[in-house]
Amino acid sequence: RVHGATTAVIDPWIKIDLGMDVSVAKVIIHTNDNRFSAVSKLHVQIYDATSANWVDVATHEITMGFLNQWEIKVDLNSRYVRVKMDSSGKAAILALCEVEVLARLLKD
Repeated sequence: RVHGATTAVIDPWIKIDLGMDVSVAKVIIHTNDNRFSAVSKLHVQIYDATSANWVDVATHEITMGFLNQWEIKVDLNSRYVRVKMDSSGKAAILALCEVEVLARLLKD
């Protein structure tokens, strides 16, 4: 579990290092009183070490106001999870009360 906020930047993001490659089963994002601009998109991404790219596993468009909790089922192996906000070219702050990553250790 992690929480945090970015400074005001274009397309802010928060990366979670799980310490080792694991089988990611679910990501739960808690934002509570996080106010978003008129239109914001949140992306949950998993890092694919094979292609060295971030892969979108879910995108949520918020048209006005609040997003309290968002639960995403995932079935990928990775060490890193990222939550990124598409701020449409404007500086914005991404503030998350909590990000839970539920995962299993990989078998040797």
